[in-house]
Amino acid sequence: MSGNHKKPHESQVSFGRIIDLGEGLYEIITWPNIEITAGHIEEIMDFLSTHSSVKQPGILINRKNSYYYSFSAMQKFGTLNWIKAIAVLAENRKSYIRSKTVVESFTSITPQEDKLRIFRKRDEALKWLRERTNSFTSS
Repeated sequence: MSGNHKKPHESQVSFGRIIDLGEGLYEIITWPNIEITAGHIEEIMDFLSTHSSVKQPGILINRKNSYYYSFSAMQKFGTLNWIKAIAVLAENRKSYIRSKTVVESFTSITPQEDKLRIFRKRDEALKWLRERTNSFTSS
């Protein structure tokens, strides 16, 4: 088999899947119609601290399935200061509108707009994540 790309490694977690995309980037895909709780945020933190090869990873949150956050989860999510950047992939209109509301709530709890963005296209989200994480991890 030829090629320079490492096959992404996928792990099952209680609320969905976390995929190691390489380069310190991780994609999170939840199961449909789940409530993300503070316990799930802890699970993400534990997973990344165990599996990440970099100190400050980037996260791609894939909104292909519908889900929602508890208020305590949003508060907990705001404490993830060691995550360098979070891109939310919302490819359809409904998930984009829901994501925009969540991002606005999140940034009102923890004003870090430069760390969190919503994208409609996967390639744009990954490009932004790579730019954000490389600018911080290459020092």
